Amino acid sequence: MINLKNISTFLAIIVMAGSVSAVPVTQLTPSGTTVYGSYYAFLSYYIAKNGTGDGGSNSNNSEHNLYRLETYFIDVDSNCQGIVADWESYKPATQTANWLGGGLAGWEYAVIHYGNGLNIGAPNGLGGFVTAYALNGNDSFQFPSESFSSIDLYSCNGDHRVPDNGSSLALLGIALTSIAALSQGRWLAKA
Repeated sequence: MINLKNISTFLAIIVMAGSVSAVPVTQLTPSGTTVYGSYYAFLSYYIAKNGTGDGGSNSNNSEHNLYRLETYFIDVDSNCQGIVADWESYKPATQTANWLGGGLAGWEYAVIHYGNGLNIGAPNGLGGFVTAYALNGNDSFQFPSESFSSIDLYSCNGDHRVPDNGSSLALLGIALTSIAALSQGRWLAKA
């Protein structure tokens, strides 16, 4: 028999399922000959900055970091790969590795440049490190901050919209629960 308790339980399960946390932010693994992993295993997520931009450029800007994202980091949306016009990019005015206060929502990837500040024995002249992360719908994250230089955020097809995170589903659940409660109240009044 369908009653208010059954409807409320069902809606609570739906709302909880819709509000489960997103997949964690994931550091992408690059491919190619400029990968630092040959020096230290933990550096296998990084490429050299110098010589890896579009046309072999050393520049650290949104255009060249997009080229690095598409060329060296293999987990890129194939619908946008190679089509610069289909990407929206953002280089924040205040550069920080600390995004724990939010601001990543709607962006798909972060490309981060680290300076040469890590004394790891890698050859000089590589211009520091570049790495990329899949943000997976997360709004906040603390990127490694040692030798942090800059961050660029990217979204395929200019699709920079804030994920829902289940709030619409929660509102629908509240509305349906309210309707069920009102209906139950009406039926109880008649009985």
